[in-house]
Amino acid sequence: MSNRVTIADIAKSLGLSRNTVSKALNGGRGITEETRQRVLDQAAAMDYKMLGTVQNRMESSVRRNILVVCRDNQLTESFFGQLILDLQQLVRAREAVMTLQFMSPEEVARGVLPENLSQADGVIGLEILDQNYMSLLVKQGKPCVFFDGDRRAAEIEEAFDLVLEDEYTLYRLLCGLIEGGAHRLGFVGDPEHCWGFWNRYGCFTLALQQHGLSDEYSLLFREGEDRDFTTLFESRLKGKTLPEAFVCVNSYVAECLLRALRNLAVEVPGQVRVAAFGSRFEPQNGRRSSDAGRRSIASALVMLLFDRMAHPDAASRRVMTPAGIEWTAEGSHDSKQNREEI
Repeated sequence: MSNRVTIADIAKSLGLSRNTVSKALNGGRGITEETRQRVLDQAAAMDYKMLGTVQNRMESSVRRNILVVCRDNQLTESFFGQLILDLQQLVRAREAVMTLQFMSPEEVARGVLPENLSQADGVIGLEILDQNYMSLLVKQGKPCVFFDGDRRAAEIEEAFDLVLEDEYTLYRLLCGLIEGGAHRLGFVGDPEHCWGFWNRYGCFTLALQQHGLSDEYSLLFREGEDRDFTTLFESRLKGKTLPEAFVCVNSYVAECLLRALRNLAVEVPGQVRVAAFGSRFEPQNGRRSSDAGRRSIASALVMLLFDRMAHPDAASRRVMTPAGIEWTAEGSHDSKQNREEI
């Protein structure tokens, strides 16, 4: 029997008709924006495989041009390289054309607009971590959807859509750890780096507060030009009491932490467990790697953008997609699949 999520499954989960759900996913008329948002959220949460591939009935026969704006180092990162390929496949499925524009940090700081922006029918921004630049793109009058971004972007008055990973996954996992007897937990990362990191740290602190635990074991820092955090972690951990588990904001931070722990002769996961939020953990030294929602992110971005192109007056929307947590060595756990209780 197939486990593929259908429109009927989404409708049943929300108590709506299949016709209403179909309209919401295909840009149809006759439903409220609140209902459309509920359906989009639920479709992303249930990992509906047709997100971003359903043909929008409101589209004309004109070939659409989609501009993807990225940071200039993202093409070399495995996560974003694959995400861009997923986006291209989904955009092509809608018989549209996708163009990439890589912007340097200096261009973003100076507010240089992408060269192909005037020809674009819609814009997808990947981790544009600058509120002013996000605002500049939105103010050009093009439908915009972003994957993550500057957390201050909530202050932008013009409407746009945002896709984030579901930090509630982290919250549930942390609560499971605490209720299972782990009372010393530390968060590792820069909460100010982006909207997603801020939300992840918020879920971490909420879980601790609700169980009466302190946040004394976290390694919080501000990211700078030097992105090798190994020496920083090593100096701050030397001679200190370690938590039972560290939860890292992403896999790169986890790799730096693991190097620091190895330099300090700390056994992982014997003395401390290390988790990485996301899907970029490299499958080496006994660790596993998983998709953890990359396809869902791409689907949600394309779905929201084509819906906004059909409904440019829609209010700003925020969609949370499935996410994952990767544990090191025999502590590996894929929370997206809910394969075991921790």
